[in-house]
Amino acid sequence: MFEIIEKQIHDTELCFIGGPSGNDGREYLDQLKHYVVSQNLEDKVKFVGALSPEEIVKQLNSSKLLVHNSQFETFGLVAIEANACGIPVVSSNTNTLSEIIENDINGYLSDALFDEGVIDFILKVLSSESYFENVSKQSVKAVEKFNWETTADKIYDLYQEVKFS
Repeated sequence: MFEIIEKQIHDTELCFIGGPSGNDGREYLDQLKHYVVSQNLEDKVKFVGALSPEEIVKQLNSSKLLVHNSQFETFGLVAIEANACGIPVVSSNTNTLSEIIENDINGYLSDALFDEGVIDFILKVLSSESYFENVSKQSVKAVEKFNWETTADKIYDLYQEVKFS
């Protein structure tokens, strides 16, 4: 997918943040690195490993898009953090991110991470500043419901319901 995007948006860079997890994580990371070398994309693709929270925020603030390629996501904190920074999120529709991401609003979900809809969304975000600005604003707005105050209020209300049931 990156090759398709890079051909149309020439100054695109791809940065992998985080390290391998799960039984096959190291093997998968090695395959990705081998693929990058085989396609002569070393100057366009970086593997930075695990970063501190402050470094992640810096990386997000210098980005236009987060592609979430984790096979498992229990809550979606990565997407919420990205959206809170105004960064739309692209992910596969195989996890809980459907509670957070709405297509063409604050990101894009698809059953297959590399389908035509995903590529079209990415190209629009990267090539149209006005489209990116709109999706960025919607991203911030979409995650307001996940702030600590709102969460605390919901938990309090839930306790009150249980208490008086």
